[in-house]
Amino acid sequence: MKKYLKIATYIIILFVICIVIVIGEKRLSNNEVSKQVQRKDKAPMPVRIVKAYKGKIQQWVIGEGTALAVRREFLNFERSGKVVYINQDNDGKDLREGSTVRGPIPGEKFGQLLARIDKREQIESLRIHEATLAQAQQNVKALKAALDQCENEYKFAQSNFERSKQLFKKGLKPKVGFDTDKINYLNSQTAKKNAKAQLHAAQSQVKSAIAQLNQAKIDLEKTSIFAPFDGIITYINIKIGDYSGPEYIDKSSESTLIKTSPIVVIDPSTYEITINLPSFDGKLVERGQFAIITWGKTLPSIIEENENSTNYATGIVYSVSPSISPGGRSILVKIRTASGAEHIWDGQYVSCWIAVKEKNDAVLAPSNSLIYRNNQAHVFTIDKQTNSVKKCSVITGIEDVKIVEILQGIDPGDLIVTDGRHMLVNGTTVKILDN
Repeated sequence: MKKYLKIATYIIILFVICIVIVIGEKRLSNNEVSKQVQRKDKAPMPVRIVKAYKGKIQQWVIGEGTALAVRREFLNFERSGKVVYINQDNDGKDLREGSTVRGPIPGEKFGQLLARIDKREQIESLRIHEATLAQAQQNVKALKAALDQCENEYKFAQSNFERSKQLFKKGLKPKVGFDTDKINYLNSQTAKKNAKAQLHAAQSQVKSAIAQLNQAKIDLEKTSIFAPFDGIITYINIKIGDYSGPEYIDKSSESTLIKTSPIVVIDPSTYEITINLPSFDGKLVERGQFAIITWGKTLPSIIEENENSTNYATGIVYSVSPSISPGGRSILVKIRTASGAEHIWDGQYVSCWIAVKEKNDAVLAPSNSLIYRNNQAHVFTIDKQTNSVKKCSVITGIEDVKIVEILQGIDPGDLIVTDGRHMLVNGTTVKILDN
């Protein structure tokens, strides 16, 4: 009996639970209907809209790096000594950071003299070698005159010997006279050979003296620093009275090299930026692609500025490494400025936006018209007749900083909701605000 009562109790409890569930579902259904009725009764949702259109779009990748002048020279004396001269700027003061310098012009071996160390020893050596050369040249001149005299004496002795030989054969000249003419001829021939040998030796001495003189001139040049090209001094680490030379240069790093080089000169007309891109971005980059170089501003704000803005420069991808770095798993890319280099400072940290993809006839919509639900992109389009919205799934393509390519889902001319899209559901009545 107890067993049947227990079963009956379970059946009753189960029946009650089913009744509760049915009542709950009915209430939820009634609430949903009530909400839909309330939603229809509500005032239209205010929104702003734009038209989808066809146009040009670019995809960008971004990297950061330091802008360095392509032409930069760390100038140093090649001999050690005391600094005795520093050239002056246009204002009459010593050259300093920011001073412009002039490189060699056509016909010149060196550019503007910038600085010099004590060169008395080199000047004295130069004078000695100049005197040695002058003496060697004088010897050559004298030996040339002696050779000319030997040539004349040889010709005379040869002619006299030939005539004496003919007379001797005819019995018109004694043997003693013939032998004497023969010896004179042979002696003049030997004298001529000796004169030529001496002249050749003297000419070799002249060549040696010239080489030594040129070396002395090079040694003298090594006591001076000349501008290698037209540019600007970025660092000058010497003053008159300082001792300088190769042993004072620290090449362990670029920063120490800058601090210890007597003068650093750059050509500010072209800068290069080295960036490391993640491999998935770096593989999209190719030589010759267009780049925008920015500092302190984002690309969208730069694009809105006019071409005369001083807040950015343009560049071209100069090189792309064919390998991925094993440590950072990145690809090395170098960009060189094409315009706007005058707005960049040497050593400035900049951002580089590289246009890696481009389409000229894509269906476009603003990025702020998209909503994502379950990783699927959607937009709300406007039905002009009913002033209601329709939720459309879209497939996107290239993404720019403010616009996105729509591959599928909408057509050019469709009205798309931007502001207010997050408050909408399919079929919501809207009020279109002026943009």
